[in-house]
Amino acid sequence: MIDGEPCAITELKDLVFNPPVSEEISRSALPPGINVVRQIDQLIGMAEMRGVDLTGVDRADLGAVQAAFSDRMRPLQPLPEARKEMQRSKHIPVGEPPVDEVAARSSIEFAFSHFGDRDETGESLVNVQAGEGLAAPLQEAGRRVPGAQEGVANLVVDDIKFLRSDEAVVWFSLEVNGNRLGMVNGREGRALLVGHRWMIERATIVDLLGFAGVTVPPPSD
Repeated sequence: MIDGEPCAITELKDLVFNPPVSEEISRSALPPGINVVRQIDQLIGMAEMRGVDLTGVDRADLGAVQAAFSDRMRPLQPLPEARKEMQRSKHIPVGEPPVDEVAARSSIEFAFSHFGDRDETGESLVNVQAGEGLAAPLQEAGRRVPGAQEGVANLVVDDIKFLRSDEAVVWFSLEVNGNRLGMVNGREGRALLVGHRWMIERATIVDLLGFAGVTVPPPSD
């Protein structure tokens, strides 16, 4: 939603793969003077430029060359703990944390793990701030995600950083049938203290449902 109006959403309905195009045809379709380089040759060239040792690697095997290149580049990537610290460093606290951080963390984890709980009417999510009218969009998202039928999808809290006594940044992942979805793995969201209860920020759930192409109505108030 932008200024209360739904923006355009593109939903992929189907994929059709055409038969592979022969190298002869693809070359004849190119303008004269264009140099065609195979993917594996390009990767070998990049590996040699970066000092990747390809001794004993089958240069005709794309997978083997990719594995050797990845093994060489992996030490340059930050470790999981370093990446977590980089994420946390982007958020500067603007106040004091809750007096009882342990209890607050437990309450936030409960809200995320029970994000689908509804009220007596069955229309609102009780652990989401301003969760009115979100039950139906959540159910629709469950129908669109393979395997995400009611009761098998779960939000897992990976990390929490308090910005003040009533607000926290939460990194979470979505598990479906025990498997984490890549697009919602370590996703960043927010938790808010509403009254005496920690709840998931409405925008966090709206953002999550957007992955399934579900339009969420604005809150009533």
